[in-house]
Amino acid sequence: MHGEKPSDAAEMAELLRVRRQVNEMKKDHAFLSKASSYFAAMQKNRPGSICLMVKYAGLDDITEAASTGSPEGQRFSITRMARLLKVSTSGYYQHVKRRAATVITLRQQWCADLTVKILDVHADSGGTHGSPRITDELRERGDTVNYKTVAKIMAETGIEGIGPRTFKVRTAVVDPEASFPPDLVSRAFDRVCSPVA
Repeated sequence: MHGEKPSDAAEMAELLRVRRQVNEMKKDHAFLSKASSYFAAMQKNRPGSICLMVKYAGLDDITEAASTGSPEGQRFSITRMARLLKVSTSGYYQHVKRRAATVITLRQQWCADLTVKILDVHADSGGTHGSPRITDELRERGDTVNYKTVAKIMAETGIEGIGPRTFKVRTAVVDPEASFPPDLVSRAFDRVCSPVA
């Protein structure tokens, strides 16, 4: 029967359904065999189930369910693992979200280090330098940083430099009671001019 071809469409459909079912069972078996060694160390507690799912999580898609590839060395779908481990998929996603919130990324660490450096340079300047001067100072120290990043971090931490004072128009108000110095050279500021020859 193994080498024979099915005679009609109903047999062909049944054969495809059975092959998919066998493939699904192979994937289930592959995951459970990997999980058994993990649970032997964890004594089958539920947080271990979620951690195991994180370790082997892959894409949840329809093509994976219909594929015929070998299950060894691959990622498993989250819905498959949740079903086999008898945990909810929402619990898995909550765990991943909590884990992402508690694990600091390289970018977050870099920003934290840069914030300390910016505060140091700002304190050394007596609180007068703004983002362009602090950026120049950091570049002199060997850091590669953009002034927009420095400005953003300064705004987030609430520090700012002292900018130039705004220009204020000051007009002289003549005091009529004031004494004026005498005109010793007899200046005349008339617009009448004599022609020069």
